[in-house]
Amino acid sequence: MKTIKEHNKSKLPKVIISKRLDKYEKMSLFQKKLDKANAILTEFPPLLLLRERDNKRIKQYFEQGLPIEQIALLVELPENEVLSRLEEMGLNDNSQ
Repeated sequence: MKTIKEHNKSKLPKVIISKRLDKYEKMSLFQKKLDKANAILTEFPPLLLLRERDNKRIKQYFEQGLPIEQIALLVELPENEVLSRLEEMGLNDNSQ
């Protein structure tokens, strides 16, 4: 560590932070954007969106005639979960 005398001899300028900047620690700079993002996440939770995306893919693959085993591999879910979701969507798998 430098001593006070060494700092006084330094050629680097002294930096003084204004006390007026303290107000920014308590205030979010993008509060409106933060509020909007939180509202969107509350209304549309990410897990729900991922489930809906997977369900669309499962339905698409099922309608293409792919076997349950292959659908499970493509959507990276267990076969019983794929079957459960097909039942939820009213697409019972009687033919396969």
